[in-house]
Order: sequence, then structure tokens, then C-alpha cells
Amino acid sequence: MFDAEVNEANQPTLVFWLSGADSAGSTVRLAGGPQEDGSVLSIFSGQAQHKSEYTFIEEKATFEIQDVLLSDDPRVGESMKLRIKVKNTGSMAGVADLVIKSITDSGTPVVEDTISTPELGIQEVSDWVEVTLAPFATQTTGMYYTISLNGSSTTIYDGSQSEWTDVFNVKVQAEEDSSNLLLIVAILVIVIGVLGTLVLVLARRGGGTSMLDDEYEDEDDDGYGESKVLAQIPSDVDPEMARAMQEFPQWTQEEIQGYFDQGWNIESLRDWVNNQ
Repeated sequence: MFDAEVNEANQPTLVFWLSGADSAGSTVRLAGGPQEDGSVLSIFSGQAQHKSEYTFIEEKATFEIQDVLLSDDPRVGESMKLRIKVKNTGSMAGVADLVIKSITDSGTPVVEDTISTPELGIQEVSDWVEVTLAPFATQTTGMYYTISLNGSSTTIYDGSQSEWTDVFNVKVQAEEDSSNLLLIVAILVIVIGVLGTLVLVLARRGGGTSMLDDEYEDEDDDGYGESKVLAQIPSDVDPEMARAMQEFPQWTQEEIQGYFDQGWNIESLRDWVNNQ
């Protein structure tokens, strides 16, 4: 005889047992069967071939979300891109049909899109499944997504849960554009200021250099050249020779002395040099 029942996991269990008695009315020992508490026992035996209880396991694919990545800083008019990884935790291969919903400020879920994964084997994890949702129409705060399997009300991903914390705000695009424009203007003002200061410094430095060069030239003509000539005159020469060496630095002391020996003096030498 047999009986079938459904256990807590909604899996049916089939139980076989023996029923009979001898002429004296004794029943078969350890044969199983219905008990006074309403349960049904299978045949008791230490040998596997005497097993008389069987559980029917429903083979199906079940899925869980392994990871979800959202694009950063969404703006009004832009689209949100989701990248999803799914794992098959069931007892057979299958395809996961994912239903993506959005929730704003704990409001009513709104279906955004449905996407299917490739067929996944048992315990297989999918590659990244990418989905691009419709552009945001308005500015929102406290927005997040949920993912469930098509035909099931059970949520397998909730962006508001601490495990994920994928809550975000949708900002107005104009605010970002205005901020970027102000930033660009500020940078241009700084660059123009720096360039203006640099040009002014270079102009002043260029004018100072010309004046400094003139001063150096004057010193060469007046002071420095004369000091250099005096430094070359020996201290033991007579004053006339010293004057001649100072006025005619292009000649050596021996050359000047040669002119003096021929009857020249400083005035006649000066006239002769000027007439050359």
C-alpha cells in the first residue's frame, strides 16, 4: 500500500508500506503504515533496497542577483545604464527574465524594462547583462531600482537595502551646465590676469635692462676703462710717461719711449693720432 503527502517545502512525498496478518492475527513487524497520530511510516530496514519513502523534487531554475552597477550622476534628459550579474541557483538550466522597476521616495514601483539573460547552467554566473533605461524626464530624489523575476512577486534585488545602497538623485542638467560655465569663466579670468601680470613684468624688466646697459656702457667709457689703463702703468715711471700711457693705451711703454726719443711729445702725438 502507499500514501502521498506534501511537505513544508511543497514537495510531494510518496510512502509505501506492507499490510497483512497471520492466522493468529499478528501483523507484519516494521512494515510501516498509518499511525495513531495521523502520520505514515515507511518500511523500516537497514538495507537500501528496502527503501519505501520517496520525495519528488521539482526541477527548475532559480536565480539570484550577484552584482549590479549603475552609471554615476544621472541628469534630467540622460539615460541610466545598469550592468547586472545573475547566478542560477536552481536544479536545472534556464533563462532569467528580469523585470526592472524604479521607486522614488518609497512611492509606487514603476516598471522600467524587462530583459532576459542567456541560458545559465546550474550554479553558473552570467556575464554582465547591460540594459539602458529611458531618459529621466524630471528631477527626482531618493530613487532606486528593484529587480524581480517575470511572473513572480519576489524581489531578488532592492537598491534601497543596506546590502546594495544604490539610492541616487536625478539632478537638473541646466544646473551642471551653469556650474561648468561659471568654472570656465573663472579659469579664463585667472589665465588673463596671470598673462597680463607676466607681460607687465617682462615690459618693466626689458626697460630696466636697457637703462642698465647704458649705465654699464658709461662706466666702460669713463670709469672702468680708465681704471683698467691705470692699473697697467708701472709705479716707477715718470709722470710724463704715465700721462702718455694713459692717453695712448694702444701703445706699449717701449713704443711711447721710442717716440719720445725721436723728439715727439704728448701734444704732438695727440695731434698726429687725431689726424689719422
